[in-house]
Amino acid sequence: MEGLKPPRCLNLNSSNMSEEWKIWKQSFETYMVASGGNEKSDLVKIAILLHVLGEETMRIYDTLDITEDEKKGLCHSYDEN
Repeated sequence: MEGLKPPRCLNLNSSNMSEEWKIWKQSFETYMVASGGNEKSDLVKIAILLHVLGEETMRIYDTLDITEDEKKGLCHSYDEN
């Protein structure tokens, strides 16, 4: 869908991370449906997720000591929190 803006970056400095995550996740899920992102491969979904989370979150992600299979599982496990 042309012209559809992705959600803003996740604010990791929020005083209420639980609420921040809840609102951000809802915005991201809406974006994924509207943009057709849910129809993409897990690799593309992860790339979209990391892109919209923002650079600060990308830096944290890059420090994780996880396997490629665990990285693929991120698309399925982000909803568990």
